[in-house]
Amino acid sequence: MGSFNLWSLSCPANDRSTFSTLTNAVVEHLRRQGPDTPTVVVGESFGGLLALAVALFLGQDAKK
Repeated sequence: MGSFNLWSLSCPANDRSTFSTLTNAVVEHLRRQGPDTPTVVVGESFGGLLALAVALFLGQDAKK
């Protein structure tokens, strides 16, 4: 079994960032890990929606 990195990202309760801003922040965090780094994004409730948006964004970006 290979090794992997695990991150838990959270937003403070008083954070009023837009959904787009949060999506971009997660995408930028993942890009800093390296372009060839295998990535799995998961989340629960709002985090699941954010994970899906990030995956869609990265998938579209990869097609360019």
